[in-house]
Amino acid sequence: MKLNIFKFLATIFIIALSFQISYSYPGGRAGCTLKTTTAGCGSCHSFGTSLTGTITGPDTVNAGQTVAFSITLNRSGSWKGGLDIAAQFGTLAIGGGSAYLKMLSNELVQSAKINFTNSITIQFDYTAPATPGFDTLYATIDVNYSGMWNWTPNKKLVIKSPSGIENGTIPVTYNLIQNFPNPFNPVTKINYSLPKSSEVKLTVYDLLGNKINELVNTAQQSGDYTVEFRGDGLSSGVYFYKLEAGNFTDIKRMTLIK
Repeated sequence: MKLNIFKFLATIFIIALSFQISYSYPGGRAGCTLKTTTAGCGSCHSFGTSLTGTITGPDTVNAGQTVAFSITLNRSGSWKGGLDIAAQFGTLAIGGGSAYLKMLSNELVQSAKINFTNSITIQFDYTAPATPGFDTLYATIDVNYSGMWNWTPNKKLVIKSPSGIENGTIPVTYNLIQNFPNPFNPVTKINYSLPKSSEVKLTVYDLLGNKINELVNTAQQSGDYTVEFRGDGLSSGVYFYKLEAGNFTDIKRMTLIK
């Protein structure tokens, strides 16, 4: 009799454990990305690089623009997955991922466990802040309750001013031109145009948004200008240069290769 009771209790425990493994947090958890924590999903999962993910989308978005992005989960085999996607400043929306995602605390999480074999790609929408600058998308992904979790590489974004229109037909003539050469080592030239006298700032930033060099900070007359930027002493990588003139702001990226 005692043996039967023991078997019964053991069976109940296994069923409960299976239920937990399969269904704990099926509706997702927010606050698990590098935006807010370095613990990730560590309370329920083991960190593992055999699960990988990638956020895909444009590197540059106009201020206030809504753009489609996607996230891909990869791991060999058949799995039940989950995720948490957060934006530093912009706004996220379910978009094309309505079959998989829901909003929770202004972040995107799974609406139910996501079944996939080897890989799955899920689309979502991102709306940029109203002012130019930089933004970052973060994501944490996992498979099974007691399975693996991992960070995806952060997606760095440049938020730029949209091209304006005057009198319905004439484009704004402020212009920031792509540096040349690009990639460069160690010298490149940045060209820009001013339609009228303006207070001008031309600043270089690194990938994290830290100011590297202020190339121009003065009033200038209308005209075309060329500024030389030297990458001596800097590491290879991606940098950004930002032009502020009057009410105009634009940002472009350049790559230093040594």
